[in-house]
Amino acid sequence: IPFSTDFAELQTETRRSSNKILNRRRLQNPQSDANIMNSFHQVVPLSLGFGTHFATVWVGTPPQRKSVIIDTGSHFTAFPCAGCQNCGSDHHTSPRYFQPSLSETFTTVGCDDCASYTQCEKKRTIPEFEIGNVYKSNVPKCIFSQSYTEGSSWSAYQAKDMFYVGNSPELDLASDAHAPPDSEELHTQMEVDPLNLGFGIPFMFGCQLSQSGLFVTQLEDGIMGMSASESTLAKEMYEKQKVSHNMFTLCFRNELAVSKGGMSAGIMTIGGVDNRLNLSPMVYAKDIAYKGKEHGQLSASRKTQWYTVRLKNIFMFPGNPSITSDKHPLSYSQTAEELGIVRVENLDLERMNAGKGIIVDSGTTDTYLSSSMADEFYTAWRKVTGMEYSNSAIPLTTEQLRSLPTLLFQLQAHGTSDEELLDVSAETPGLVGNLDPSNSHDVLLAVPSDHYMEFSPMQNAYISRIYVTENTGGVLGANVLQGHDVLFDWENGRIGIARSLCEYETIMVEKEHELEQSGYLDRADKDETALPVDCILSDASLSTSCLESVDSQQCNHEPNSKLAGFEVWKRVVRFPSSLGGLECEEVARRISFSPNNNIDNVKQSHIGCNIFGVCQEEIPCSISCDEANRVYQADLSGSIVDKCGDQFFGACQTSCTQSRLTSIPMDDGNCHEEQVTTRPCHVGACSRNS
Repeated sequence: IPFSTDFAELQTETRRSSNKILNRRRLQNPQSDANIMNSFHQVVPLSLGFGTHFATVWVGTPPQRKSVIIDTGSHFTAFPCAGCQNCGSDHHTSPRYFQPSLSETFTTVGCDDCASYTQCEKKRTIPEFEIGNVYKSNVPKCIFSQSYTEGSSWSAYQAKDMFYVGNSPELDLASDAHAPPDSEELHTQMEVDPLNLGFGIPFMFGCQLSQSGLFVTQLEDGIMGMSASESTLAKEMYEKQKVSHNMFTLCFRNELAVSKGGMSAGIMTIGGVDNRLNLSPMVYAKDIAYKGKEHGQLSASRKTQWYTVRLKNIFMFPGNPSITSDKHPLSYSQTAEELGIVRVENLDLERMNAGKGIIVDSGTTDTYLSSSMADEFYTAWRKVTGMEYSNSAIPLTTEQLRSLPTLLFQLQAHGTSDEELLDVSAETPGLVGNLDPSNSHDVLLAVPSDHYMEFSPMQNAYISRIYVTENTGGVLGANVLQGHDVLFDWENGRIGIARSLCEYETIMVEKEHELEQSGYLDRADKDETALPVDCILSDASLSTSCLESVDSQQCNHEPNSKLAGFEVWKRVVRFPSSLGGLECEEVARRISFSPNNNIDNVKQSHIGCNIFGVCQEEIPCSISCDEANRVYQADLSGSIVDKCGDQFFGACQTSCTQSRLTSIPMDDGNCHEEQVTTRPCHVGACSRNS
């Protein structure tokens, strides 16, 4: 969270510290809530920095790759440009600064259009701008800066260029190795992601002229503010109708190593929610800063530009229970005493949530709580562990680490009225339930010990990164967000939380395969613009075989006859169509689910997709009596593969549900349906008006 003398609202903010290496850093009631998962949104990978997560952005025409910290605690996007003095190129993921002279679409902002937080300087000398006489060093520029209380800072000028978030291919590093410094060849050879290019917009950012402190030594080139500010990328993409909703999700995973090439460690979804990897339903805490829309307003107004929650309780679950496993046992239908959970007593809720409240800040590595609860927190810790709480290094074995408590943060629910909570069970995983019966629908954020205890290789010990030191308010940092898909919903004033795998690779391996089969990638290579995307269906599974559909009793009278029957094949909708692409039923009509049927049978088939995202085709077939009497459908699940087809939930449908089709291989060479599972996409999200 930055401190700035240039931006009044940031006057008293502090930049948090995590260690000596780097000191810092569905939806219930939307306008058409059932369409949020079925909306047009972008899914991109996140990589791991030194305690932070970053995204790869592509800037300019042709695009140049830059890496930026994803920071919900600040407002500005900025990174070094040509002319930046001592800006850490040896440390950053990109070996050189952004080159404005190599972009056909780069522009600066004139003094007449300077933002309120900038100052016009009419004769700022930037020698690199004199390349080819394209840019002049004496062109007026809008200068602004950002400072942080631990000493780091940067200054920049306002610029605008084509901008989008995308993938971080290893080809970037290969081209870096062979291209001479500052050569145009580097930028024209860089890998361009055609699927994400269509999300590009002209976007305002800061071209940094100087950096100091941690900005020089961090892994990321720069920073991308994702607070609830009008100047952030998610808001701009929504305003320019690149995505359907004014919201985004961050899903953080921790890794043991970092890499300049980008160690995959999470997912960001802009403009919607993708919950296929979520292990629990998404539940919603209230964004305290949200004020709602007033008459005539297009956007909701806010008290501050930070996403904030109200912290009401802290519980400590002894040991490290299977709360972090795929099978979440804690619906909290039992009381705290029955579960052995210890509550931090006598909390001063007003002091805990004073000031700006509890800020959810992805750019702050650690978590900071109010010092008003220090004694009570330490007492509860001592009761559970038998040890004194400390932020000093502690040698621990793996068993000792796992024996430390899982911290449970109770956050005020988004809905408060009986009507809003009517269809949400208090026993839903992620809700407080009987831990606080009078507030059973509050959200419970579970933080296991391996998320808040950080291992220090230098000391061969663990350090707790929960600090009970703030005068007022606090910060929920990246360490407590790990393992959760966290929704920042500006549109509806809430923070969504669901436990998740956060594995981008799992989503993209199947998506790239399906897009390649659909021919989309070939089309995108020829025309690097936003293209219609056809509905994409999962692999087909045989639900009813021809053998199962016929009446074999007829063979008793006519043993040489052919028996007429039908096959039923099913697929799950993996991705809905967008931008005028083919609808799912039309895609199904153009392919035959059965690998054995001839074209005449396919023409006679009946196709339909239901409201749960399952498409079904019934195809006529025939078999002989000899085939009907032959038993051939042996289960091969233990000998060849355990399952066939993907095992992930498909896209959310307008019914606010999504489906998963699991299958097993049989010795007829086909995958046979084992089970179709349908679940709600959101908790209490369906059939609501905004």
